[in-house]
Amino acid sequence: MADAPYREVIHADRLLTVAGLPAWLLTVGGGALLAVVTVILTVRASRRRRAPVAGVRSTA
Repeated sequence: MADAPYREVIHADRLLTVAGLPAWLLTVGGGALLAVVTVILTVRASRRRRAPVAGVRSTA
């Protein structure tokens, strides 16, 4: 059995960059930054809501 003819395939991969940084890194970093900011704002908002309630306190 003779070898079947074939064509060599060359794949040229290029990394997508934005301002010299890989686009995947900007996407992952942006998502992480958004998560951190959301957590910080949520914690700050929950601490503000826990203000002491004015009322009569027992001295006993």
